[in-house]
Amino acid sequence: MPKTHLPLRRTFQWRDPLYKDKNTDAEEYDNYRPVDGFLTPYSISRFKNDEMVRQYYIVKVSFNQNLPADIWSVDAADRRIKK
Repeated sequence: MPKTHLPLRRTFQWRDPLYKDKNTDAEEYDNYRPVDGFLTPYSISRFKNDEMVRQYYIVKVSFNQNLPADIWSVDAADRRIKK
């Protein structure tokens, strides 16, 4: 991939209060593709202390979609959930 200044890895370090060692949480972004003019990562990997704990593979992405007026309503969300 050419140098695009897109994020490839996001890292956060924190010290364990019990054992006093440093822990690292990281996210790696890969497989960028253009969607509606925006380069979007289609593969996201999560790491904890350099061990992979989760991977996401995105199948479909869309931007600037019109949302229903009641999208943030708790009652409407409750109705949308399939039971």
